Amino acid sequence: MQRTGNLIMGDPRGIPPGSDGTSEGEQVRRLRTAKGWNPLETSYLLTSFFMKKRWLILLLVVLSLCFFLPYLTLGRGFLYGDNLTQRLPNYIFWKQEVVSGRLPLWNPYILGGIPFLADLSNNTFALTNFAYLLFPIPVAMTLLTVFYVCLAAVTTYWYVKLLTGTRVAALLSAVAFGFSGTLIAAVNAINSLQGIALIPLVFFSLERFLRKPGKVSAVWLIGVLCIQFLSSHPQYSFYTWMALLPYFLIFYRSPGKRAWVSLFAIIGIFLSLVAVQLLPFLELSANAFRPQGIEFSSQNQLK
Repeated sequence: MQRTGNLIMGDPRGIPPGSDGTSEGEQVRRLRTAKGWNPLETSYLLTSFFMKKRWLILLLVVLSLCFFLPYLTLGRGFLYGDNLTQRLPNYIFWKQEVVSGRLPLWNPYILGGIPFLADLSNNTFALTNFAYLLFPIPVAMTLLTVFYVCLAAVTTYWYVKLLTGTRVAALLSAVAFGFSGTLIAAVNAINSLQGIALIPLVFFSLERFLRKPGKVSAVWLIGVLCIQFLSSHPQYSFYTWMALLPYFLIFYRSPGKRAWVSLFAIIGIFLSLVAVQLLPFLELSANAFRPQGIEFSSQNQLK
């Protein structure tokens, strides 16, 4: 039955090699020539072509570009909300300082001056900040928005494909998360978008490490954790860590002692690498004041 099904769908594996020494592929060619082209076979081949990994990744990239096509072709930007009131001025200041050869430690243009580097939401050390040096700030923000939405979709595909081994499930998950309301709503606050978009890559990296513990997978995981921490609004890094810890402890297959050693080693190296950003942030947080009352918490609610 399996061979018959494979034969109908055009799978060469369903045809045994001929006694005359011909290959399976040659027998399929002869069968097609003798009986004509099977419509089912055409459908199967087209599906196989587009379901190959590289074409699905390309499809997700094209979908991302098409989704933001008006912004890319008409010169529009996402300059509203937090992007307009916070991110744009801060990135302009960051660029001004870096181009002048200074580390942006202090912003003198707000009140009597406020810490800049210590504010983690400014993403002083984010790798993708180089885009702001290459393009005008609004253009770079638009390009990075498209990039991170595309990255979220692609890395979700990788993660679900690793978990399930199924391309269809991976593709559906990639589209569902990459174009979800949570992600698209964050385009008005690009640092939040960056943190959310990197979550699938963090889990993909952790899953790779859990399946094949080793130096390469550990370095990859630590690197991705660093990138998210330095690129994100701190709340999304915190949310990610809260999910990673039980995920690691539940699914790590090595004996208990080794699991804890690996966990503390990863955490220790990660904290060492991001200390240049983490320590100023913790000091600023300890000296910052934010009201905790109900009036402050509900000030943006509809009355």
